[in-house]
Amino acid sequence: MPVLGAGGITDGRGVAAAMMLGAEGAWIGTAFLATHEAGLRDFQKEALVEGNDQGTVVSRSVTGKPARMVRNKWAEAYVEADVDPLPMPYQGIVSQQVTAAALAADRKDIWPGFAGQGLGMIHAVRPAADVLHDIVHAAEQTLEKAQRFIG
Repeated sequence: MPVLGAGGITDGRGVAAAMMLGAEGAWIGTAFLATHEAGLRDFQKEALVEGNDQGTVVSRSVTGKPARMVRNKWAEAYVEADVDPLPMPYQGIVSQQVTAAALAADRKDIWPGFAGQGLGMIHAVRPAADVLHDIVHAAEQTLEKAQRFIG
């Protein structure tokens, strides 16, 4: 059964590492959120570019289940209020009004969206083809260099 590496893989080195550990490939999310083709609003893509390696948080504030997202005031409010979110799907009913209002007002401080641990490696909004090309090229280079360590 094929296995994909996932979680924090944002570049070719991460893909190569997953493959060297036995994966058939890698599941990459956040790197493709910051592309021209991604169906996110411009302010959300800006939040991804502005983020850093400490820029995400795991919160149940949006769906009721743990989800990694760009740090935001909505998730922080739950921590500060010491309020447990409702179970899924009820928390989504509550948060939908907030996230919709934040999207309508371009409020990246309230709801910038979901993102993974590779957020700090996103530096620009680019075409998806360029992102893919760079990932493949770096993975090939890294795997080629790794050959010297294999007997």
